[in-house]
Amino acid sequence: MKAILQWFARFADEHPFALAWSIVLLAIAFVSRLNDIASWKEKFDWILRAGTFVDPITHQVASSPWLFGAVFALAVTWIIWLVLFGQAVVLRNRALQVKNERQTTAYKTLQGMMNAASKIRDRQHPAQMRPQKGIKSVRAVYLIEKDFTTQVTREYEIRAVNETIHYWNLSNSPTDYADEAEYLDDIDFKARETSGFGEIVYLPTKNEPRDKRVTFYFLPQLEPGSAARKVLLSFKWPRYMKKLGETGEEELSLSLSSVTEIESIRIEVYLEKGTGKNLEWEVTGPDYGGKVQRQKHPNLGWDGFVCLIDHAPAGTNQYAITAKLVDP
Repeated sequence: MKAILQWFARFADEHPFALAWSIVLLAIAFVSRLNDIASWKEKFDWILRAGTFVDPITHQVASSPWLFGAVFALAVTWIIWLVLFGQAVVLRNRALQVKNERQTTAYKTLQGMMNAASKIRDRQHPAQMRPQKGIKSVRAVYLIEKDFTTQVTREYEIRAVNETIHYWNLSNSPTDYADEAEYLDDIDFKARETSGFGEIVYLPTKNEPRDKRVTFYFLPQLEPGSAARKVLLSFKWPRYMKKLGETGEEELSLSLSSVTEIESIRIEVYLEKGTGKNLEWEVTGPDYGGKVQRQKHPNLGWDGFVCLIDHAPAGTNQYAITAKLVDP
């Protein structure tokens, strides 16, 4: 119901004239459903006869004062409505123009802040001098709703190996099939530290409709020999996996860079009931000896699968699995 009301409000805002004519047509349809047109014509003829008479001097049909007053009031009311409606449209367009100007200014300001943050980061730690991290474990969960809006949760367990680590870069880019998202708040992006040994904060470093990049800062920094830190991030992107619905398949991949062996990688994918399709899979990335098995979500009961990879090799590697929709 909430979605219907939001759609109606958006339609009224974007197409006021179409809404007005729709109301008129609905009113005509409603009247025709109450009775037939002939019956309403009889009522109109009765009013017309009661409001007109033949002038005995000119022998012409003339209107009575009350009928003239009613028609005149109706015409004036219609003109006033048109003027007010036109004024509302003009004011709305002006408000939209001001809003767009403010959004443009806000976007430029945000872009400037992100560029500044990236330059400061890169100046302090040039690419060739950045300390390398070790990833202990990764877990990624994809909850795909019927309209292919997807709740994504990822948990990384990270540790410093030889040098202090102050920050970590992450990016997320869905396919062109996904809806655009203007800001991180539009996808309800959240990130937190779950190991209990500190906290993290983040700054966006790129904000395109289908390309979001952030830099996480560890507080305090990661030191060699200290306990691993867990970073939990989540977002819900509208129609994030729409390609799966349109083409019947979509690849899910993780690009991981670790100077040490990754003890465990776990990728879980679940599909909400009601699509009329079954969820299957195909391992499309390099073979790291992973195992894939069917699994139901423990709380939601959605069908899905889990891909498990133990002792993944060190280095920068791509881990990919393709989700597929098939007929039952």
